[in-house]
Amino acid sequence: MRQGTRAGSLVVAFSVLGGASVAGAALIGPEWPAPGGTTYSATGEPGKTGGLTFSYTGFDPTQYSELYWGPWDGAPIGASLNGQEIDASEMMTFSTFSGNTAVWTGASTWSYFSGNTLYSDRPILTRMTVTTNPSSFVDASALGASVGVLAPVTGDYSANILFEANFFGNWLPIDVGYNMYQTLPGSGTGVSFNGGYYHTPVPLPGAVLLFGPGLLGLLRIRRRT
Repeated sequence: MRQGTRAGSLVVAFSVLGGASVAGAALIGPEWPAPGGTTYSATGEPGKTGGLTFSYTGFDPTQYSELYWGPWDGAPIGASLNGQEIDASEMMTFSTFSGNTAVWTGASTWSYFSGNTLYSDRPILTRMTVTTNPSSFVDASALGASVGVLAPVTGDYSANILFEANFFGNWLPIDVGYNMYQTLPGSGTGVSFNGGYYHTPVPLPGAVLLFGPGLLGLLRIRRRT
């Protein structure tokens, strides 16, 4: 998994009294690592009980104004239970979020035996749940991003990723449920998710003072980048 969105143009207003602002600053990203570096460790597996948990540390807040973590824009999110590469029909779409939990949903197919009867290519619902700690998710569209949700990064945090499938009305970790049934040789499960960082830049110095013949005072400058 790669550790691992845009808005309008950045306008910086310079004040003659000092200070600075990055009003309307566009998010930069996705990127890995975060500006200034990121340290991480991982435990677990995304398709098993408890999921996969990444723990992130080592941030340098002098390198950004605001920092967010979330799905890598443009990278596939999906799950397969048929032993094949995840295809377009198995891609998940963002569904909902509440607090520090966000959900993406999709579907795949699988083949299994019940007794001596083989049931081939049967549809099955899938979902991915991402839980962050301690940050809560925010609506990414409010930040100009199109990845569903983003989690503000204000210090060390963790993110848990769990893929599940609905086996006959029961949501189970995708590998756990799959291994409960007799399936075709050579088939199996696969999942895909990539996370990354998005940031707004550090404000530029704010005051510009001009001195010289013919200058009666201070000049207010407005720049567009």
